[in-house]
Amino acid sequence: MRAVDIRPEGFPESWQRGLRATVSAPGGKIAVYVVHLPSVRLGPTGLASAARDESAALLGARIADDPAERLLVVGDLNGTVRDRGLGPLMSRLDAPASGFAFSWPAALPVARIDQVLGRGVEVSEVSALGATGSDHRPVLGRTVLR
Repeated sequence: MRAVDIRPEGFPESWQRGLRATVSAPGGKIAVYVVHLPSVRLGPTGLASAARDESAALLGARIADDPAERLLVVGDLNGTVRDRGLGPLMSRLDAPASGFAFSWPAALPVARIDQVLGRGVEVSEVSALGATGSDHRPVLGRTVLR
């Protein structure tokens, strides 16, 4: 397991929100990235997503350079799979074909901003689990190995 630097410009070195591990699975190994991208905040000029978008682009570049044939990205991306700011990441990964699995806010979820995405691994289903005390509900992804 190793840290993956996805820090946007100006964030302190202590801001570590990315890990990469290799998991042994039937048929071989899978690279698994566990990440938490910066939050999108409402400010005086609207939604501020620049830090999240920069972090997504950094992660997308790491994914592009990763030689693993089978790869998963899981975590709080602070955006839906259709969010344009996540484009540099989503262009390299496959999202589940269907399923709501709304995860945020936990009390009355209206969006899935916590994701399970794959490359060379099909994410066949994502479902949201019950509230845990966090402001997000955890999500569970089911995968089919290719």
